[in-house]
Amino acid sequence: MKFWNQYKSVIWRNLNLGDLSIQGLVFWQNQLFYITLLYLIPFSFLVFIPGFYVAYLEERWFLIISDLIALGILAVVAFTPWPSVKMKKMTFVALIYFLAMVMMIELGLLGPGLMYLVGGAVFTALLLPRPFWRLSVFGSVLVCLLYYFAQDATWASIPDDQTVGFLHFLAVIINVFFVNAIISILLPLLLKKMEDNLLLQRELMEQLELSNERLDSSLKKLEFYNLSIGQLVKVTSQELQEPLRMISAFLKRIKDKYHDRLDEKGLSFIDFAMKGEKDVRDIVMRLWEFSVAEKTEWKVEPIDLNGLIDEILLSYRREIETYPVKIEKEELPQVWTDKEMITAIFTNLLMNAVQFSKPQSENLVQVKFEEKKEYLIFEFVDHGIGIEREQLENIFLAYRKVPIQNYKRKRIGLGLPIVKRAVEALQGEVWVESTFGTGTTVFVSLPKKLKENPAISQFTSA
Repeated sequence: MKFWNQYKSVIWRNLNLGDLSIQGLVFWQNQLFYITLLYLIPFSFLVFIPGFYVAYLEERWFLIISDLIALGILAVVAFTPWPSVKMKKMTFVALIYFLAMVMMIELGLLGPGLMYLVGGAVFTALLLPRPFWRLSVFGSVLVCLLYYFAQDATWASIPDDQTVGFLHFLAVIINVFFVNAIISILLPLLLKKMEDNLLLQRELMEQLELSNERLDSSLKKLEFYNLSIGQLVKVTSQELQEPLRMISAFLKRIKDKYHDRLDEKGLSFIDFAMKGEKDVRDIVMRLWEFSVAEKTEWKVEPIDLNGLIDEILLSYRREIETYPVKIEKEELPQVWTDKEMITAIFTNLLMNAVQFSKPQSENLVQVKFEEKKEYLIFEFVDHGIGIEREQLENIFLAYRKVPIQNYKRKRIGLGLPIVKRAVEALQGEVWVESTFGTGTTVFVSLPKKLKENPAISQFTSA
């Protein structure tokens, strides 16, 4: 095997095939020439050795000398760095016609010489440029003519039993012309189609690479812009929360301290301002939650869902107290997930259930849990005003407010879109069942197996 690899390396190096990145017709012709030489040289000994022996026994010295010359030329073509690869291919084809002539002189017109002529036509079409393809026909005819006139030459010494008459020769040369003409027409046509396909394929590949580069550049820009916008929204929403809390606190202090000095109109102005601050704070929180749902990196940690719900209820205690609602929850499991995302999911679903409760009647909001084979399914059930059937398909669209009768609370329409984005980011599903006038149930399904969550892989490999 080591010898074979060295042998291949020597032939490859001496052929000097040029730029291999340009894989046109010339590239494949050179590759074929390399493979032909690679296997022809060792297999030629299977022909030459017994041929030498038989020629020696029959004292065919011209055949022996010709074979030795052919081997020498073949060795020069394969094992020397000169001449150029184009000249080597032309020499190789000429060598085939030379051997065809020798075979005819030594073994007759109908011997293996005709096979060499056909081989010469094939290799001319496969290895040489287009101008040489038609020359193979004339080359074959020329070899046959040389044989015909060599019958009477003293140097050829062709036996009488191998000579042919004119009509016999004419029949042979017509068939040789026909076969070589077919080869010189069909093979070049096939190669031309292959070259056109190769050029088209290369052009398409270049266009595809260019398109991929442009697409990759656009995706990187889009990702950068999305990250920048998401980061800006997140930072801005966080920075706005403290000033809003200060505004709320000062408004409350003004109302409490100067309550006796303000008339009813002044107090109503403060109430309007406090309500506006609360609405702005709600919008800021929704924007922060929306930026959380858009993030692409997760920090996975164990989350106690019971404690999480208690934290949410405590944070929104004052707002929840303004609604006639009672909240019940089952014992929930501990999960490994991103705290910001699961907080955004549970906060929006709980507050949606609370805010859509029926006015002037006590409502019940329930958080249920069901364990399936591969998933954890959470149910957020309210017995509020419900959603009309034709509006269900719009509830997950950002900034689309579902019109609900007798419901006047202003919202920006990001609650359920935030939930959907966050759940899908954790490779879960969310869907809604609702009956108008009876209530709504939101189902959230998250993978039970940690490996099914893309965030988990970052946690476990950390």
